[in-house]
Amino acid sequence: MSISESIVCSFYNPVDGTAVQFTRIHQDSDFSRSGSDEEDAAGSGIFLGEEAMLDLVVYADEQAKLDQIRQWQEDETQVRFLALGTRSNIIWDQSRPLKIVEPVSMSPMTRSTATISMRAKGVRLPVWQGENLLHGAVIVQGFESGFSDSNGDGVADGYTPDDANDFSFSGGVQTFNGGGATNGFTIERAFPVSGVQLTLSFNILSVGSLQNSQTRVFIDNFAGTNLELEQLGNISSTGKRVLTFVTPADTYSLDVDITNSPGGDAGLQFNDIMLSVGVDDTYVAG
Repeated sequence: MSISESIVCSFYNPVDGTAVQFTRIHQDSDFSRSGSDEEDAAGSGIFLGEEAMLDLVVYADEQAKLDQIRQWQEDETQVRFLALGTRSNIIWDQSRPLKIVEPVSMSPMTRSTATISMRAKGVRLPVWQGENLLHGAVIVQGFESGFSDSNGDGVADGYTPDDANDFSFSGGVQTFNGGGATNGFTIERAFPVSGVQLTLSFNILSVGSLQNSQTRVFIDNFAGTNLELEQLGNISSTGKRVLTFVTPADTYSLDVDITNSPGGDAGLQFNDIMLSVGVDDTYVAG
């Protein structure tokens, strides 16, 4: 799959938070993720694992950024990758070393480019490609689905509750049962991309007994300092809730939080939660 339509790509070091962001992506860039197997003596297929391949081609005039890539290569620093586009995104959550190739063109009609490559193999790679970034954030944690409850604890996989006893999950619907205290339901992930418009949306099926739940997105830098807080007011009716915002400079992580103040919201129900690039709030699974 070509990723030349990506609007922004970032390599980042999860140890120190250093990130290199590219916004001009050459059409020859490429990404693939596939499984491999071979036959045993009886002719049965044996799964050998997965392989991911990334070749990001960028323009060589962005020297300050390429200097950091070269330094990572020289130091054998293992980094991660995030690509965002209006139709497809990539989350690469396995730290891997980089390789950079910089052919220099002597033609006055051709601009020089550099190719930054990553490779990974494993039984199951934390590498995902799709549109719904919240589903991707769950799947790279090792879950099969972006919004389900595989262990039956009442909380959607990949999300962290303040108290799991105050939640239940069934048929793709998350319910806040209410426990008389503040309930929080959050998912956090590294997201080192600045200046990108994002849309958070989900569908309210029932508002419950009280309408005091809040929708919030905390945007932090690597040090954990809050850069920006995006939020919607109280949930007062059923239907889709939509929050659109732009990530500020020095963004490193996003914390998506649905919470309710003391008193409950027993019976608050929602599904179809999604984080997408741009302003489209049409729900996409996977």
